[in-house]
Amino acid sequence: PEVVHAARGDVRVRRVRGLNAALPYVRLSSPLPSEAAMRIEIEDLAARLNDPQLAIEHVRGTVTIDADSIALDLGEVRLPRSTARLRGTLHATHQGLTYDLAIQASQGSTDDLRGLARQLPPGLDGRGGFALRSTPGDTLVFTGDPITVVGRGGGGTASGRLALVLGPAGEWGMDDTRLTLRGFDLEYVRPLLDTLP
Repeated sequence: PEVVHAARGDVRVRRVRGLNAALPYVRLSSPLPSEAAMRIEIEDLAARLNDPQLAIEHVRGTVTIDADSIALDLGEVRLPRSTARLRGTLHATHQGLTYDLAIQASQGSTDDLRGLARQLPPGLDGRGGFALRSTPGDTLVFTGDPITVVGRGGGGTASGRLALVLGPAGEWGMDDTRLTLRGFDLEYVRPLLDTLP
């Protein structure tokens, strides 16, 4: 992450580059109590984020901002190798950004998500239902159920339920994971394990 030293302490900087958006409706404020939150309807949005590192090629849906929380209801999200529907929330806290997201991916790639979790192995494509939940302590809970994951270039397949807990400093664990492997190349998981057969 990018950090700037300021008089009141270090400040974490998040940058958005190449922002291009078509927004048919934007509500910044309203006199009605039921419409206190900001609301943005997105027809098309593209941007590159530095923290987490994400290259967003297209987004369509609705974003609602209420104080330090952002609610997402996105019917279509496209990253370079991924297409999905996404719902959930982002929260800004003193410890950093946390998120709780539900993702239904018609196609996805770990390459697109490594900005969120460097522990994810590159070169895997998949589809299915995913949940991403983070905590201020830099822990990411990643669940896929049911999913099918394919190793690019003949690396085999894995299907079923995957539940990973990814922590700081490369720490990780699994919880209630049930996968069927068919010719799946264990080199994909070598960075996570200290020994492999």
